[in-house]
Amino acid sequence: MGGNNLVTIIVVVIIVIVVLALLGIIPLF
Repeated sequence: MGGNNLVTIIVVVIIVIVVLALLGIIPLF
């Protein structure tokens, strides 16, 4: 994965936010 480090970090951050939102920790709505 050469040069895709930024994309990987963004994807991981999005997944973490979605998981936390599903768990009800972060009230997105």
